Amino acid sequence: MSFNILEITNKTGDINKNFSYVDGEVCKTSNAQVYDASFRELTFTTLEEFDLYITSNLQSNQAICLGKSKHNLTAGTLLTKGREDLSKGIISRTNDYLGVQS
Repeated sequence: MSFNILEITNKTGDINKNFSYVDGEVCKTSNAQVYDASFRELTFTTLEEFDLYITSNLQSNQAICLGKSKHNLTAGTLLTKGREDLSKGIISRTNDYLGVQS
């Protein structure tokens, strides 16, 4: 068994959620502002290998995408919709450019 993910690295800061406890309630705030990022495809052969990656390597400015480039790119740049340029490896996080694995 092997499977791929896309690792997304945000160039403008963290892309995670902040949790706080206010007045007896858990509050969640997202700070995921991804409009300038890089991506690369990673392949894992075991769930243990994937678990080690998630727990040891993933940084606060990174996220994973459980899909792949529809245009067979294994690395490149993620920008906002309308700024894509496949000849330069620039795509957006839209269904036009990202899809599920087959």
